[in-house]
Amino acid sequence: MGIARRGTVVAAIALLLASAASAADTVVLLNGQRHTGTVLRDDAEKVALRTRGEVEFASSQVREVIYDDGRPESYTLGKVAYLERRYDQAVNYLVTALDQQPNKLLVQYIYYYEGLAHDRLGENEEAVACFEKLWEMGNATRFWMEAGNNLVPLYLNTGNVAKAEKVIKEISGNDRARAQVNVWRAMILEKQKRYDQAIKAYREAASDARSRQPEIASEAEIGIARCQIYAKSYSEAARSLRSLIQGTEDNGIRARCYVLLGDALAAQARSSAEYEEAVMAYLRVPTLYPGSQETEAKALFEAGNCFKKMGGQVAEQRAGMMYALLKRKYPDSPEAGQLR
Repeated sequence: MGIARRGTVVAAIALLLASAASAADTVVLLNGQRHTGTVLRDDAEKVALRTRGEVEFASSQVREVIYDDGRPESYTLGKVAYLERRYDQAVNYLVTALDQQPNKLLVQYIYYYEGLAHDRLGENEEAVACFEKLWEMGNATRFWMEAGNNLVPLYLNTGNVAKAEKVIKEISGNDRARAQVNVWRAMILEKQKRYDQAIKAYREAASDARSRQPEIASEAEIGIARCQIYAKSYSEAARSLRSLIQGTEDNGIRARCYVLLGDALAAQARSSAEYEEAVMAYLRVPTLYPGSQETEAKALFEAGNCFKKMGGQVAEQRAGMMYALLKRKYPDSPEAGQLR
């Protein structure tokens, strides 16, 4: 653990102990100011805090709300574990926090981080259960939009288009969600294998989001490349991905792009040199952008497959090295399961 990360944990524990001693909730604003008292309201519109009187903050001004209901340790430790990518431990802490019957305002935070942790672990059913509970709390809660953002792709990944469309219909009236809704509709076209229409929809979504919501624009551009691969337009997909890699500073986006670039290159490879080019794309993920099971496990698995297709004793040994590293780092991943 690095010094900066260790400092994060120490700070979190210190804050935990301080809040326990003072028995007060803490509202942290984007400018770093902290206000303590008892939270009376915490939703998508505002946060209200009772101190000597009552003060209110627009939710858009609030970075974080730290609750102290007398038993905050499990939630705090679960959130720290999630941020440090210790997802199994995060789930255990957060489940314990729910068992401690926290106040209803804290419950939404617990479900949110537990859902994210399950998602990172590839536990789709458990993630869906958490986000559905958030969704059912209604559109005034802080994480209602985030619940929808996570539910739609989870539903689509499991083939439940009807549930995805229901969420999209409910959320489409929200102006903040317009670009995201356009991406979801493109995802439905992609799942239906209507790739030309999906690419067109993704391009419209990217254009609409590029200036105001660059993360959604990147998601749309990844969708374009993914559809190009499905449509066997591998060279176009490679160009799209290289352009996106050059244009983003988001390491998570870069990692996903390199996995897809490896897919595009491997799909059209016919020689050892071409497979080696695909391997180089895949291996950028564990070397430059490690830590995510979704991207790193896939990259190691596909790099191993490319080595096997290259043939020869050396390539076979390298394939074995990739598979061994995959099983050691991500033993519970779907990719590791295929090697059993």
